[in-house]
Amino acid sequence: MDVPRRPGQRPARLPPQPQPQPQHQHQPPLPQSPQSSGSSGSMHRRQHSPYVHPFFLQPPPYFPYPYPYPYPIYPYPPTYPGAPPQAPPPPPPLVNRPLHYPQRPRDTSKYREKEPCSPGVRLNDILRASPSQSLSALVWLITHRPLYAQSRRSEVHYSPVESLGPSIRSQPATDPPISRMNIVSNEFMWEIPIEVRPPAFITVETVLFAIYVTMQDGLTSSEWDAIEEPNVKKNAHWARCARLAKGDGPLTFNEQDSIIKRIDLLGDKVAFRGLVPMSNSGSRSAEFLIQLGSTQSNDKKIRIRRGSF
Repeated sequence: MDVPRRPGQRPARLPPQPQPQPQHQHQPPLPQSPQSSGSSGSMHRRQHSPYVHPFFLQPPPYFPYPYPYPYPIYPYPPTYPGAPPQAPPPPPPLVNRPLHYPQRPRDTSKYREKEPCSPGVRLNDILRASPSQSLSALVWLITHRPLYAQSRRSEVHYSPVESLGPSIRSQPATDPPISRMNIVSNEFMWEIPIEVRPPAFITVETVLFAIYVTMQDGLTSSEWDAIEEPNVKKNAHWARCARLAKGDGPLTFNEQDSIIKRIDLLGDKVAFRGLVPMSNSGSRSAEFLIQLGSTQSNDKKIRIRRGSF
């Protein structure tokens, strides 16, 4: 209905009318919660979003306890005169302990040398001859292979012996290590030269094999003719026959076993007694004297140990 107005009068303003909101056709209607549909007389109804779970489906709220992880407190029994001893208190935590403890000074007396070190070459203890020349740290008959060599635990008669391990065989024969060595003896006329190519050095096993191989060589015609005493030739012949019968020669029999060897000229002096330094010709070579002893006292003991391998 149009309201009449006077000339020059402005039209009256009407309050704005609410415009209906357009609703998309693809948006589903909002579902009503069970609480809003329960009572018809409630004025305010709660509308839930489809992307938020209802209140009764959410997890319960978290209420922390006043002491969730209390430290255990153990009651200690009261102390009184004559009470039994209690356990000591626990040690402090590891974080408060020092990382390093002061150590006691190490005793180096067993590593000291038994004799003053000379400016020349010093022999290994396993090859060195004892002052009495009756015993040595190495128990070995040069008629046997170095595989059967044994070491004595102490310089006492009938002391226990043990097999010569690889750790001892690979040790240097001298200190400082050398690459050339010459071994002589008062029992025979030939020399035993040992030489390796630097930077390699002579080891204990090298010395033992050099002695064994040299003594297993057969006598040449010139060396046999150089022997003037007939008893020496006779004893060497019988020594070769005895070793073939006992099996003291090489492990395999061949034609060379019937030939008299250098070891047959020594008789029963085939027990190794050690080496004695003679002279030092340089920092890389040295000369030593081999000491040999009789096998009358220890031949039986060593033969039993050999058969145990």
